[in-house]
Amino acid sequence: MKPLSTMQALVVDDVQTATFRTVEIPRPQPTAHQVLVRIKASGVNPLDSKIRTGKAPHAKPVLPAVLGTDLAGIVEAVGQDVTAFQVGDEVYGLTGGVGGLQKGIDKLLKFKTIANILKTKQ
Repeated sequence: MKPLSTMQALVVDDVQTATFRTVEIPRPQPTAHQVLVRIKASGVNPLDSKIRTGKAPHAKPVLPAVLGTDLAGIVEAVGQDVTAFQVGDEVYGLTGGVGGLQKGIDKLLKFKTIANILKTKQ
């Protein structure tokens, strides 16, 4: 099966309307120290809501923007220097800008799920 070259993301275009739209964006490839995660669940925290409505003067992303910081998902690809994670690992983390799946995530900001931690210790 050919790897996907694009993926879907929800973007906010305008903080005045604060509405999201679904778009196709290029699927990133992780750099040497990153992992790529297929997000299965993400959280919406108060900062996301403030950014979306333009009420976070300290956090003004370039629009259109993909919001989000909290995620849980499955590692789909790993950079050549990553040793702590493998494709298929279930992970969660607070990454400081999930952006859907539009960026590779730094391996130092990821955590294996409890189920994976228990599997590796048996």
